[in-house]
Amino acid sequence: MTAVAILAATLSILVPLTSGLGSTDTITWGGDNSRTGYQTSHNMDPAIVGSNDFAQIFKTALPGQYNGASEQIFSQPLVYTPSGNNSQYVYFATTQNNVYKLDATTGKILLSRNLAIPFLTADLDGCVDINPLIGITSTGVIDPDTDTVYYMAKTYADQNGGTGAQGKSNGRYYLHALNVNDLTERPNFPVDLEGIVARNNPIRSFNGGIHHQRPALLHSGQYIYTGFASHCVQYNFTGWLMGFDKTTGTVVERYATEGDGVPNTTPGGGIWMSGGGLASDDQGSLFFGTGNGFASQLSTIPVAGRNPPTSLEEAAVHMTLNDDGSVTLVDFFMPQEKQALDGADKDLGTSPLELLPSTFSCGAITHIGVITGKSGKTYFLNLDDLGGYRTGTNNGDRVIQVYQNENSVYAGAGVYPLDGGGGYIYINVIKYPTHVFQFSCVNGVPLFIKVADSPESNAYTLGVSHGTVTSLNGEEGTGLLWTTDVQGNNLRIYNAIPQNGYLTEIRNFSVPGTTKFTRAVFGDGRMYMGTTQGYVYGFGAPTTPPLNCTTPVNFGTLDLAHAAATAQVTCTAVIATTVKSLTLDGPDFTITSTTTFPATLAKGSTFTFTASFKPTTVGLLTGTVSIATKNGVTGYASTASILLQGTGLSTGALFSVSPPILTFTNVVIGATPGGVQEPVIFRNLGNSTLSITDILFSETNATGPWVTGSTTGNGTQIRDFTFSGLPSTIAANGGQNIEVTFDPTAGGNFTLFVQVVTNGGNQTFEIDANAGPGATCLLEFQTADGLGWVTYEKNVNFTFGNVTENTSRSLLLRVTNNGTADAVPLSLTVSKPPFGVAGIIGAANQIDLAEGTILKAGESATASLYCAVPKEQWNTDTYYGTANWTMNTNDPTWDKQYIQFACEAVAEQAPPLQADGQGVYRYVGCFKENNPGRQLQKQLYSSSNNTAAMCIAACAAGSYTYCGTQYNSECWAGNTIPVLQVSENDCNYPCSGGLDQICGGNGVGTDAGGAYISLYAVGGASNSSDPTPPPGGPVVNLGDHGYVSVGCYHEPSAGRALTNQLSISNQTVDTCLAAAAVGGYTYAGLEYGGECWVGNALNTGASEVDLTTCSMTCNNNGSEYCGGSLLLNVYTLNGTAVLPSSSSSSSTTGTGSTSSTMPSSTPTGGPVVNPGVDGYQYIGCWHEPSTGRAFGKQLTVAKETVDTCLALAVSGGYIFAGLEYGGECWVGNAVNPAALQVAGTACTMACNDNKTELCGGSLLLNVYQRNTSTAVTSATSASLSAIITSSLSAAVSSASILASSTTTASHAAKPTVGDWVYQGCYTEGSAGRALAALSQTNNDMSYEECASYCVDYAYFGVEYGDQCYCGNFLAPGSVPAAETDCSTYCAGDAAELCGAGNRLNVYLQSGARTGPPAPKPRLAATDFVYQGCYTEATAGRALGSASISAANMTYEACAAHCLSGTATRYTVFGVEYGTQCYCGDTLAAGSVQTNESACTMACGGDAFELCGGPSLLNVYSYSPAAVSSSSSSSSSSSTPGSSSSPSSSSVVAPTAPPVPVSPTLTSSAAASSTLASTTLTSVLSPASQFSSSSAGSQSVPSNTMPSSSSSSSVSTSSVAKPFASPSSSVVVSTSSSLSDGATPPSSTLSLSSSSSSAISTPIIATGNVNFTVLHCYPEPSSGHLLSDLVVQNRTTMSVELCLATCWDHQYAGLENGDQCWCGDTFNPRNSSAVNETLCNVACPGNTTEYCGAKKTMLVYNLTRID
Repeated sequence: MTAVAILAATLSILVPLTSGLGSTDTITWGGDNSRTGYQTSHNMDPAIVGSNDFAQIFKTALPGQYNGASEQIFSQPLVYTPSGNNSQYVYFATTQNNVYKLDATTGKILLSRNLAIPFLTADLDGCVDINPLIGITSTGVIDPDTDTVYYMAKTYADQNGGTGAQGKSNGRYYLHALNVNDLTERPNFPVDLEGIVARNNPIRSFNGGIHHQRPALLHSGQYIYTGFASHCVQYNFTGWLMGFDKTTGTVVERYATEGDGVPNTTPGGGIWMSGGGLASDDQGSLFFGTGNGFASQLSTIPVAGRNPPTSLEEAAVHMTLNDDGSVTLVDFFMPQEKQALDGADKDLGTSPLELLPSTFSCGAITHIGVITGKSGKTYFLNLDDLGGYRTGTNNGDRVIQVYQNENSVYAGAGVYPLDGGGGYIYINVIKYPTHVFQFSCVNGVPLFIKVADSPESNAYTLGVSHGTVTSLNGEEGTGLLWTTDVQGNNLRIYNAIPQNGYLTEIRNFSVPGTTKFTRAVFGDGRMYMGTTQGYVYGFGAPTTPPLNCTTPVNFGTLDLAHAAATAQVTCTAVIATTVKSLTLDGPDFTITSTTTFPATLAKGSTFTFTASFKPTTVGLLTGTVSIATKNGVTGYASTASILLQGTGLSTGALFSVSPPILTFTNVVIGATPGGVQEPVIFRNLGNSTLSITDILFSETNATGPWVTGSTTGNGTQIRDFTFSGLPSTIAANGGQNIEVTFDPTAGGNFTLFVQVVTNGGNQTFEIDANAGPGATCLLEFQTADGLGWVTYEKNVNFTFGNVTENTSRSLLLRVTNNGTADAVPLSLTVSKPPFGVAGIIGAANQIDLAEGTILKAGESATASLYCAVPKEQWNTDTYYGTANWTMNTNDPTWDKQYIQFACEAVAEQAPPLQADGQGVYRYVGCFKENNPGRQLQKQLYSSSNNTAAMCIAACAAGSYTYCGTQYNSECWAGNTIPVLQVSENDCNYPCSGGLDQICGGNGVGTDAGGAYISLYAVGGASNSSDPTPPPGGPVVNLGDHGYVSVGCYHEPSAGRALTNQLSISNQTVDTCLAAAAVGGYTYAGLEYGGECWVGNALNTGASEVDLTTCSMTCNNNGSEYCGGSLLLNVYTLNGTAVLPSSSSSSSTTGTGSTSSTMPSSTPTGGPVVNPGVDGYQYIGCWHEPSTGRAFGKQLTVAKETVDTCLALAVSGGYIFAGLEYGGECWVGNAVNPAALQVAGTACTMACNDNKTELCGGSLLLNVYQRNTSTAVTSATSASLSAIITSSLSAAVSSASILASSTTTASHAAKPTVGDWVYQGCYTEGSAGRALAALSQTNNDMSYEECASYCVDYAYFGVEYGDQCYCGNFLAPGSVPAAETDCSTYCAGDAAELCGAGNRLNVYLQSGARTGPPAPKPRLAATDFVYQGCYTEATAGRALGSASISAANMTYEACAAHCLSGTATRYTVFGVEYGTQCYCGDTLAAGSVQTNESACTMACGGDAFELCGGPSLLNVYSYSPAAVSSSSSSSSSSSTPGSSSSPSSSSVVAPTAPPVPVSPTLTSSAAASSTLASTTLTSVLSPASQFSSSSAGSQSVPSNTMPSSSSSSSVSTSSVAKPFASPSSSVVVSTSSSLSDGATPPSSTLSLSSSSSSAISTPIIATGNVNFTVLHCYPEPSSGHLLSDLVVQNRTTMSVELCLATCWDHQYAGLENGDQCWCGDTFNPRNSSAVNETLCNVACPGNTTEYCGAKKTMLVYNLTRID
């Protein structure tokens, strides 16, 4: 072929290369859809690239950071010049789903956009091929017709789900279409791929979490195509080919490689190709390669290519692109060893199937493709007839040619179609040199002969790039091969034409963090590449030459025997420049010049030189003259080049052999029947016939001695080599293919020299081979002590042994080639270490024992693994960590191995110990203290030597069930578990006696500033008689004293379920049942955390609800439940609960009874259909239309019941009414014809406010029709009346029991009651009672009775007919209600109204002081000035010098205590938690001022003084009046009610204070009439200044009391409460205390106090230890997001309740404030996440949190690791 013909043919294939608007743009992977990577239009002049002009022109840091990780770029950049713009830009896309637009010249970031949050590798179970993020990992494509770039991005369904892992099931893929100018999304995009069903296998659907989109996108006509594979061949994946309309986004193809007939449980056939692109010939055909699989439809039976299987595994595939975008499978090829490849995970499709240019054609084969797999075999395929499966000779491969490389290949071939020799192919092999193949066409047979290698090997680990070749405008002799690699010189550039068997490297660069499997990308004279370290690089040089020279210089054709041809070359200076030198590259050319260099040229001047051509061989020959110049003009290169060309010919015969060296590498003896074959080509390059006179062989060297071979039926044989097809003559310009077969019978190295004697010259070529038995893999792991080795056994874990918390152990994994001495090398074909994975086990790096590792016989290599156990508490349970290393080798006895590693993580165990060596006390977790009271009541000591072991020993000595360490040095004990377990992060204080242990903390994040205790328990949970629960939460007490639990009951709408309230001092189940037993009551119930209600019958209207609805813990036992708001945990005496009959009911008390007609109780079988009232009749269940509504108007109802809805409907005159979704009331005068009547059983949702009847469902209505002949005059029918069950008193007549909807004048609140003035009807508080100071229940209740009872308080309120509440202020959330809401008659005076359910008639005492507690600016008696509300210190107490705890604490008492020391009088005091007093001179580090509103607890001795809060202090410092005004200024700035930002503080008083008189602190008895009381002076004797609190009274042995103590008189008094908000009743007790190892204990005052809490704005709760919040979702148009409605309760619903209920499901969801849904599947297919602010209904059981909204669900996802 002539040079002109070659150039023309080459240009014909280049048309699609530069389809962008700029001739130097790169808009798709590899430059065009053939994917060959050969590119001609980027101004890459070898002379310039090889000079110092070509250098790094920019290094740009991409700013993206996600979870601390920098940007990583696996998607190759695209280079484009948009329409109407002369500027070129380069586009990078990253694993963080960021897209960047950069100036192509400077690298400046011009624009960026984030498409979505990235998917986390943490969700992939140890697959860390790409780590830690997976976003955009494939190369996009630009459509120049629309200026649109397309990318495929992996993300999560919930874009507001935080930065953590959300689970594989939540993974999503989206196709994005971006405007290249501003990166905005095109209309109809992005396209969600989730749930797409395979066209060719409908049982397959797409899940983004388990699939990986790695291949580059293909743009063909109107459509965009993309392929998918897996993550590390994990999960139930299939390869996918998907097609999309580029404008509408419509899915036009959804083809699964595991197609028809393949079960959806069979994985395989992934399309990934190491990031290579789907290929197309742009004439309607599509090509790609696939990986291994497990369908194995084809075994040993040959299958023709035109009859492809439905399972395309290990295949090269040819499809037709149809006009509608769909594809049709037409042809395939699978290697004959397909089954072995599957077992070894040796994908054929590790490289793309590339479509070679037309230069590579021969005879009838005009279209050739090339693909190389993980097995190391390169296949040259006939694209028009791929070859099928085992259709070749001896059931082999029917392909053009197969070449066995030494190792795996993950790179597409480099392709160079020029330079007269037929073209070159470059294969980049892992750990070995790049191999160069030259194409030949001999007698109509195409051949690819290995002719050269790169001078160095590629990286020893995965990552060498796909090959790329450039030429300067398609000119011969200008080819450059570009390679990037992950080790060594990361960017290497070679001359494309090898010399003497090797490529010549002309330039290299180091680029840290070079990404694996990249491909060089080009713009205008510039090359671009990304990295995994957050940087992108640009390389280039000026492209304008300083000289204009004659080029190319063509010498035409010249016979080898003729004289040299010469030509004159003239160069003109374009700018003023100095010519420094001329150099020539090319053995067939010479140059001479008369000009002396250096030579200075003015602009326009010239110089000349002479070039000569004398060929040494035939064919097209080229050379390059490089002219080095020096100039200072910007934009001009320092080098100019001139191309020399000529064609050599020979009139006589001229013999040539190729390759000069033939190799057979690592041939396994007997593995290939008949031996391994490689071709050699004999050529006659002359114009006369070539005669071969002899062929000689030598095993010594190239000079002999020579012998002749023996002739066999297969050819000429010498030793283990056989030569077939040896000719005697070769025609002019002809050739002959020689097959050389190597079939060894023994191992070893073999060398053979072959001399061919001809009339056209003699040539000698060399054959090198090595063979041996197969490699044998020996895999071992070090023993736990590191002294020995354990041999791998399948399915048996390697173990690290026991590793103690907060330590690590590293051990070695060793791989040895354990074959015989002559065995072939062992290759690690698959190696995926547990690097960067979650868990305690991991690999130290990804380099050691990486894929591609080669081990000679007897050689070993190791990799280090570690087990690093994080810090844990003592006495934690042992747990096991595991990790997996996936590995395969070329050992024929191996298949893919999943090597398991196990590590037993252990913690130190403190005595006492169990028989198995584990501690009796088990660590339970970090718990919140002061919640609201002390959780563990008994302080055993405070010591600077405190450790977990020390505290546990003290707890064991006292036989306590629960044991806790807190505040570094404190040890606490008790027999009741704290209520709330929190994150381990909240316990962050080191133990004072052991800094490697944790002793409580002060919280982090939103929990910061709290008090937290590190908790231990006997056996992990109590097994004492006290029914304390495991740390998972409180439990229902099953009963005692003859009573058994019968469930949770809701109070009636009017009256009480049980009529009598008993006053109990200890609000626990046991105490209530004991009191009920004394009275002989049949029923007992606990409500509101401890109110004890009893009776002999459950009154009408009480209804049983789900047991979990009663979720309020008992006030004095947080381990058990005591009902809730309007909810009772009910117990019955030796029986079951009996509800009143549906027709009538009689409620009996000790003094009388009343009867009335009552609504029916809840039917045993569940809710039923209400037949209708108010003239309406039930007519059936109807489904909403697909568009619109069955009825057009919705009415607002106060109570979502059938009766309420129908009453409003009749008042509006509507003919029809329907109830939907548990209570929505819809009305109209006709039913929409599009609404459909369905089975009555379809409406299954109970009414929200009456669980006994049905109110439709989702898109379903219970429909009622009014009989228009029925007269209904008003809405005040019986259905709207309040039916009240009363058991108040025999004095209440039966006539007063039925209250009409309008209160009459004879039943109203009195304006005044003595000095009390009526304030109105009020609701209860949002988080407790409106008036919480004091309460009673009395069957003789009246205004006068309650006023007398609350005489010491500012307010009283009456509720539920017989309840009286007192307080000094109304709690947050208590607000005025409609007067008609307070409609229950007082039990002692039927003419008075005493509130109702959740409603109080409230009165205020004239002249009383009201309001919440507040700090005093100055204490006049002691000159202490208020400083503000302060947090506790970061480590220990803010004020730790002295302390006291007393039930009747006041500011004055605390000041006196801190001034009472004889040796030390402290200048700063703080009051905390209502009853605690702390002294010191400065605040400890970390104690900072916070907002005043944070301190909310009243002092026990003065309800109007603020005494801090949990871990919060109201702080005062000594500041006598004589001190300058700055003191008072400071005081005034911190007056109560002011708000200040938190700040650091070191409060120090200026002078020593006086010694005041010590007041006596006293406290009321809780259950006993006698209490030990003591004065401050006795408590704070010099021998014992430390504090302790106790849960109950305890005597102290006399021999442990300090000498200064004296007997105290026994007295009883009350907490100061006139016009004050009292604390709960308290106990003053004495306890033994140990401080800092000192022995003398002290008598100490202590108590537990309650406080009011400030209202906080509800938040979206993040979840618990099991669940993590996903997002807020609207319900779909039909059905529900989750399948099961498990709890519906308007009183106690909370996030905690729901998550606990759904513990065994994958998802939990809260909706409408009161609904809890569970499910194992979640499919928001037609329901996109909405803004979290739409989930805005507060949880009734925890008003600080949101519980979704109407038809809007707050969804949580199970994230725990079992």
